[in-house]
Amino acid sequence: MRKTMKKIVSVLVSCLMVMMLFANAFAADDFKITITAPDDDKATHTYAAYQIFTGGLYEDPATGEKSLIDLAFGEGVDAGALKEALVLDASATAQDCADELLKITPEEAADILGDCIIEGTETASVVMDAATEESAELSVPGPGYYCIIDDLTEEATKGAASRVMLKVVGDTDLDFDSKEVLPTIDKVIDDGADGVKANSASIGDLIPFKITSAVPDMRGYDKYQFVVRDTLCKGLTYDDATADLKITVGSKTLTAGTDYQATTAPDGDETLLKIVFKDFIQYLDNAGADIVITYYATLNENCDRTSTGNDNKVDLLYSNDPNYDYLPSSGDEPGPGEPTGVTPESKTVTYTTDIKLLKVDEEGAPLAGAEFEISCDKGMNRTLVTYGQFVEDPSGSYYKLTDGSYTETEPTATTASKYDDTDTTYRYEAVEEEQTAANTKTVTAFVNEDGYLIIEGLCDGTYTITETKAPAGYNGLAAPIEFTIKSNPTVTAPGWAVDGDSENTAEASYNAADNAFELSVENTTGINLPETGGIGTIVFYVAGGLLLLGGTIVLLKKKEQQD
Repeated sequence: MRKTMKKIVSVLVSCLMVMMLFANAFAADDFKITITAPDDDKATHTYAAYQIFTGGLYEDPATGEKSLIDLAFGEGVDAGALKEALVLDASATAQDCADELLKITPEEAADILGDCIIEGTETASVVMDAATEESAELSVPGPGYYCIIDDLTEEATKGAASRVMLKVVGDTDLDFDSKEVLPTIDKVIDDGADGVKANSASIGDLIPFKITSAVPDMRGYDKYQFVVRDTLCKGLTYDDATADLKITVGSKTLTAGTDYQATTAPDGDETLLKIVFKDFIQYLDNAGADIVITYYATLNENCDRTSTGNDNKVDLLYSNDPNYDYLPSSGDEPGPGEPTGVTPESKTVTYTTDIKLLKVDEEGAPLAGAEFEISCDKGMNRTLVTYGQFVEDPSGSYYKLTDGSYTETEPTATTASKYDDTDTTYRYEAVEEEQTAANTKTVTAFVNEDGYLIIEGLCDGTYTITETKAPAGYNGLAAPIEFTIKSNPTVTAPGWAVDGDSENTAEASYNAADNAFELSVENTTGINLPETGGIGTIVFYVAGGLLLLGGTIVLLKKKEQQD
């Protein structure tokens, strides 16, 4: 009888254990993940759960705390790709991978997992309209680690998905901070494959700008306003004749007046270029499509020639409330009280610099009257030049010589042939003006009375300086001066530098305080040149007299010897 009872008890215990196992298995199949969206989220989301690791469920009998044991790779992850991303050997186990993921931040772990999931293997998915629903539930098949992905951001911004790695050991609540994807905007100077944020330019140069954005996710909206606001500093000119404004959305080239309206207006010292997209909701089914805006602006004579540079800023004004009831009269541009968001600014900076040339004698004293030609391999469309010039004036003290130079020595009957006109006099005056030299590469001018020739508003490039006329009584340069201005600009600094020179030039240097390149050019006195009225003429006459006297003495001595 006792043996029979033991058998019955044994069978009952076995059955109970089996029932408990079935009960545990049933509970494991019924785990729920409840997702709650933020209060300010108004978008429609598709949440998907991907099983990364499976595992057994262990509950501590003392504390009741649940944990995962005997981890194995789940069906939603590419195990090989995960090991490679974590820099683990091919022999690494699921537990090894989990340990590495738990060492880094949740955000870093989620980003790694998001790149290693196997598309189409989600174990559960659910759609939630955050504008009308407070939460949604995902049902997952048992305990393990899951990667939860918000597919909305995948569609709207090409892979910038919201992701989270979640440990599931029972029904779980998840506050998923996957807010509505906000529009973005970026601006670059369209130079090179990817564009640049800063460059250098000469006054008069056309600068190509490129603005990029993307069609946002507009699900839930029945109207959407999209306005690009581009602000040009006073040193940049937007001219319809040269701007060549072009706008594309995806593969479609937009038409001015039909698809958008572009206007410019003064905004203090700046100019506001405003582009209002018409009926923007028409792109509802094109979420994520590229929006590209290109145009040219001219660096003008009002540009900032310091190391601050000339900035060009853009932001984006857009609709941000799909539940707002727009009036029938509401237009493509937001009106008073209509809900909008604004992106952070994106900006570029264009720098320009000066050359200050100082003409000096052997003692380093400034010399007036020299004329130089300055050329650049990149050209100079318009430049601001400070220089000296000789102006015809009856009360002037200068005379023009036949070689083009000027002297204050009055002509005589003996020297008159060296003068361009013995009756015309000139005065010397300093000038500051803008010179226009479209499609040319040179500027020609005299130094001013202080010996300076200043050319403002220049870009990087190789500059050649040729002395076309030396001051009266001085030798000109035997060969041109050449040096290269380099720049490595950022949005905070121009990064100017100078490189190379010829054997005839003093070393050029960059003066950061003035944002200018400075160099001195020395002339030596031309004692061998018969310049009319100058010291060279006196030396010529004296030397000639001495030679004549010496010759006479020699002849007299020879005659005495013969006698």
